[in-house]
Formats: sequence, structure tokens, C-alpha cells
Amino acid sequence: MNTDQTVNSSTIAQFLVHGGSIMWFLELTAVCTIFLVVFGQPTSILDYVEQTGVLSPLAQVSIGALSGFAVLMFCRAMLYLIGKKSELNLTQCIILLLVEAILCVAVVSLVLWALSGAGRMQLAPFVGDLLLSIVGLELAPYVISFLIYRLRLEHAEVLRLREMLPKPDRSDPALADRIINFYDKGNRLVFATKSTNVLYVEAADNYANIHYINEGKEDCFILHNSLKEMEQAYSDSGLLRCHRGYMVNVENVKLMRKENNMIQLEINEVQKPIPVSKSYEKEFMRRFSS
Repeated sequence: MNTDQTVNSSTIAQFLVHGGSIMWFLELTAVCTIFLVVFGQPTSILDYVEQTGVLSPLAQVSIGALSGFAVLMFCRAMLYLIGKKSELNLTQCIILLLVEAILCVAVVSLVLWALSGAGRMQLAPFVGDLLLSIVGLELAPYVISFLIYRLRLEHAEVLRLREMLPKPDRSDPALADRIINFYDKGNRLVFATKSTNVLYVEAADNYANIHYINEGKEDCFILHNSLKEMEQAYSDSGLLRCHRGYMVNVENVKLMRKENNMIQLEINEVQKPIPVSKSYEKEFMRRFSS
């Protein structure tokens, strides 16, 4: 089970009007704005404001940034409300965002124009620099909030698929192991299949390759987990550790033979034999026999 979701115009539009995404974006933008004003001291904007004797240029820029952020909050609230009432496509969202950018630039420009002495600021070049500053300021919040949105969607999809899995009756031994759920290192369910479909599991550093039957042929799912952690968790499901690099599903072992003083297992639908190493042989044979 892979939760691969295509990024398309519909996904981006849903992200832009999603309430959680809007909050994440505003919070990140606020942090970036504070960091820029306090530590970055935007010199390109400071060059346009003048010392009035009451407020320093940095104070003027801070007030301008606060007014721009207030406009941003208002516009995003309106975007959220409009998105709740009617489904917006990407084009409509972009138009609303362009209106938002124009309003932000206009309000910040007028505020700084008034604070700097009303008339001594050259608005034309200032508006261009301000627009570039806003675009650069919002870039990181957009990217981060979109990544959070995608992760939340994938998590919700995993939970939905998990709920769709049949719930085996644990009181009935014949049904207890019909489904094997595989979890990654974060204890997230990422793969599930019938126990009879699982052939063997192969170690790959911090990952495990689950070989299973998919539509009548062998397939492989890469799980972010180690065989050491899986050994105890799945022993009751018929998956037994037989080698440093392998676990096998005893239900699919069709033949066991000894070759060069080492036991070799032949697995259904698998071409290569799976070895049973000396260190695992005694415990494997005990559990396999039972």
C-alpha cells in the first residue's frame, strides 16, 4: 500500500483554502517577518524611509510590516470563508492571491509614505522592491506549510485504509493471521496483505524488502524497518528468522534440503533458495516443527 498522491491543480487549490494550511502559513510568515525586521534589517526598504524625529526608520518598517501582516490575515480569512461556501479552482485562488498582494503592497506603501514625511518617498521604485520582498518573505512559509499539508493528507489516508482492513476474529485461530500489518519505524501502518501472500523478508540495511504475491507473481515492498525489530513482532504471524538477512513465511516453505552442511529452503514462487544459518538453525527448526 503506497500513499502516493499526485500534486495537481486541485490539490494546490485545496491547500490554499484549507484552514490548517492558512494558519500554518500565517504563523510561519509572522516568524519570518519578525526575524527579517529584527535581525535582517531590510536595507532595501530602509533606504526609502527617513528619520522624522519621532520614529526611527526601523520603527517605521516595523509598523509597515505589522500593517501588511494585518492585511494578509484579513485576506486569508476571506479566502477561507469563500472556499467554505464554494469550491475554488486554482485559477480563482491565484486571482485572489494577486489581489491580496496588491492590497498588501498598497497598504504598506501608504503607511510608510505617511510615516516618512508624506511626500518625500519615491513610491515607484519602492513599490517594486516591496513586492519582491513580500514574494521572497512568503516563499519559505508556502513551501513548509504545503509539506505539512501533504504529510497530514498522507497520514489521514493511511488511517482511512487501515480502517478499511478486515478485522480478524482473534478468538478463531483459523482467522487470526489472515492479515499481516507491517509498520515502519514510526509505528505507522504502511503495508498490509494476507499472511499467505507473504513469501519472505530480506534485510537491506535499515530497511526490509517484503517479498509477496501480487496478482499471481512475486512483488516487493520496501519497508523502513529492520529485521531485528520485526523478528519478535511477527513471529506469531508465521514469519520466522532463519538467517541474518532473511525471515521466511513458514506457510510458503515447500521444501527443505541440506546442501554443503547448510539447510536451504525453497519458497513458493521464489527462484532462489533461502539459507538457514547455523546461528538460527536450532531455534528455527524448533519453531518450524511446532
